[in-house]
Amino acid sequence: MNILITGGSGYLGFCIYKYFKEKKKHKITICSSSNIKKIKGLDFVQINWSKKESIRNICKNQDIIIHCASPNARECENNPNNSYKFNSITLDLFIKIAISSQVKKFIFFSTAHVYRSPLMGVIDENSLLKPTHPYGISKKIGEETLLKYKKVKNFEFNVIRLSNAFGVPYSNNKKPWDLVVNDFCRQAVVSNFIRINSDGKNFRNFVSVKEVCRLLDFMINLFVKRKKLPLIFNFGGSWTLSVKSLAELIANRHEKRYGIKPDIILKKNGQEKNNLFLLFSSDLILKEGFKPQNNYLNEIDKLFEFVKAKFVNAN
Repeated sequence: MNILITGGSGYLGFCIYKYFKEKKKHKITICSSSNIKKIKGLDFVQINWSKKESIRNICKNQDIIIHCASPNARECENNPNNSYKFNSITLDLFIKIAISSQVKKFIFFSTAHVYRSPLMGVIDENSLLKPTHPYGISKKIGEETLLKYKKVKNFEFNVIRLSNAFGVPYSNNKKPWDLVVNDFCRQAVVSNFIRINSDGKNFRNFVSVKEVCRLLDFMINLFVKRKKLPLIFNFGGSWTLSVKSLAELIANRHEKRYGIKPDIILKKNGQEKNNLFLLFSSDLILKEGFKPQNNYLNEIDKLFEFVKAKFVNAN
C-alpha cells in the first residue's frame, strides 16, 4: 500500500510515520505545511492547503491517507474561525481531490471532545455530541464534512475519536510537551516536582501513541482483506483516572526508578466543574478484534529516559 500521512510536523503524525517506516510493510510518505525536509531519510512532500494543485500532488498514487493535519486545541482557541474553515472548506476540497485521485481509504483523527468538555459519565458512540471548546467543535465539523461522502463508491473512510494520547516524541517541536502525561514526566525528571494547573479532580482517559499506531496497523490489515470497520468509533486506553492520581502515579514511578519522589503542587483555587466519573468506551473497535497491549508503565519509563537524555544529560 502507498500511504500518505498528513500533519507531519505534528506529534501524532510524525510518530505514526516513524512506526510504519520502521515496519517496512508499506510505502510511507509524510506531508506538512511546514518544511521538515532537513530530517535525514524523510519521504516528505510540502503542502499548501490553499492550493488545489498542491493538494492534488500529495494525493497522487496514494491508496490510503491518514489525516492528522489540523489545528491543535490551543490554535483552535486562539483562532476558532480558521480551525472551522480548515475542517470544512479545506477538508471538503481535500476529500474531493482524494476521491478523484482514486484514494481508496481515508482515516480521519477526531477527538473524544466532540462529546463535551470536560468528559464525564459513560461515553460511547451513541452519546450526544455537545462540544463547547473550539477544538471539539472544529473536529465535529470535520466529521460532518466527511459524512457527506459515505455513499461514494470505491471510497472508504473511518473517523477515530481519540482520547488523550501520550508517549515518547520523535520530532523536536514543542507540541509533545503540551500533553499532560508527557508534561508531568518532564517536570518530574527536570524539576523534581509536578505542578498541576487545576485542582486535579477532573478525570481523563489516556492511551499511548504506540497503541494508536497498532490500531492503524490493524485497520490497514483489515482493509487489505476487504473487511469494513464502523465508520466512526472511539479509541482510548484502559487508564482512566483523575489528573491528581495521574501525577501521583508518575511521582511514585519516578521514585521507584530513581529514588526521588517529586512533590505535587496543586492549584488551590480551581473553579473547574469536576467530572467525578468517566467511562470512555472503546468497545466498538475492540469487538472488531483489536487486541490492546496497554503497557503504560513501560511508556512512562521510556518518557523518563527520553527526558533525561534530552533535557538533563544533554546539558
